[in-house]
Amino acid sequence: MKSGTNDSTNASAITILGLESLLSETSARLTFPTLQNFRLGRVLHHRPVFAHPVSIFFQWNISNLDTLEMSSLSIEYAKGDWFVCSVFEVLNHGYLCIHD
Repeated sequence: MKSGTNDSTNASAITILGLESLLSETSARLTFPTLQNFRLGRVLHHRPVFAHPVSIFFQWNISNLDTLEMSSLSIEYAKGDWFVCSVFEVLNHGYLCIHD
C-alpha cells in the first residue's frame, strides 16, 4: 500500500487493493463511502484461494456448518498467476497501513 498526505485535511491517504465484494465501485463504497480514484488493477504472481473461515460469516449467520460453506479468500504467491483487483484511495482514519 502506498501512503500520502491529503493537504485539505492533513489526513494520510492510503491505497487499498480490493477483491471479492470490493470489485465494483458501488459495492466498495458500502465499506469505504469516501473512496477516491476507483479503478481496476492486476496483481501479478499471486492467486486467490479459499483458505480460512472468517468470524463475521458466523456472526451474520451466512456460514453453513453442515456443508462447510464458510471459507473466505486469501492470497498466496504463485509464480506466473495473476488476478484482477480494485484499486482506490481512502483517507487513513485509523486503518492499519503496511509499508514495503
